[in-house]
Amino acid sequence: MNRIHVPISPLIPDSGRPSLGMLATTLIIRRKRVRVLIDSGADGDLAIDMSAAQRLRLTQTPVEDYASSVGGKVSLSRLHLKTVRVEGSPVVLSIIAGAVIDLSSLKTIGPFDGILGSWFLWRYRAVLNYGRQTLTISTTPRVARFSQLAECEQ
Repeated sequence: MNRIHVPISPLIPDSGRPSLGMLATTLIIRRKRVRVLIDSGADGDLAIDMSAAQRLRLTQTPVEDYASSVGGKVSLSRLHLKTVRVEGSPVVLSIIAGAVIDLSSLKTIGPFDGILGSWFLWRYRAVLNYGRQTLTISTTPRVARFSQLAECEQ
């Protein structure tokens, strides 16, 4: 099993002080850098902020559902994005469950365009090393049924 080491760094809000325990990394989506918060408590693979989705011209489909966040319930759309890359690596990573949501209420914790969620972290066997500031992931994802993905939420 091959693994890659992805640099991570703390989110720094406008106040200049790092947000407590909030870490981020950079993905490449459509040849553009996208800063994402690493959140092991977030459902799904990837959630992209509405403004970032527009800037990246990502295809989305509205659904009759919502996401719950610190800011309350927000509407969401299904994200039609199948792959991403991490900055500095040629390895292409698959996205199973992506969403577009309004993340503006969370921007006070620092600048970011999306959230890398628990399903992605589980499938790619992610290991966070705070000391070395790296996220180590497998280049080969686990094959998962949605019932298994639901288990990683608990």
